[in-house]
Amino acid sequence: CEVTKSDDWTQSAPDNTKCALGTDVEPGGYAVTITSRSTEPNNDFGNWAKGTKSGMKFEDEDADGTNDAADLGLSGWTIRAYVDTNEDGILQATETTVADWKLEKACAATRSAGTPPSPRRASPRATVSEVTPG
Repeated sequence: CEVTKSDDWTQSAPDNTKCALGTDVEPGGYAVTITSRSTEPNNDFGNWAKGTKSGMKFEDEDADGTNDAADLGLSGWTIRAYVDTNEDGILQATETTVADWKLEKACAATRSAGTPPSPRRASPRATVSEVTPG
């Protein structure tokens, strides 16, 4: 049985419940008997951790598709993630929402002295402050 490492990891193999009644261990495991000179191969354990997708919502001042120094971050937008079930990179009507990330606020901007921030813009970096499962 595999001892639980942390809440960041999820056991993916073995896909059984041989260790489900154990304490501080993952549910999947192997029941093996080792005798003199025997081998017991392929007792593999798989784990995965959540990944991170990051980026920035910004006002593209010069419409060049690049986040330049003059382009400031935007808050108050919702970015929606979908499951790409057929893995073609294109959203179809049958693909489901995973979660909405709401950009509620942004970090402080670095500005030159005497340059007040525009009231309609946020700062250079918007932060994800809420994840709502879809």
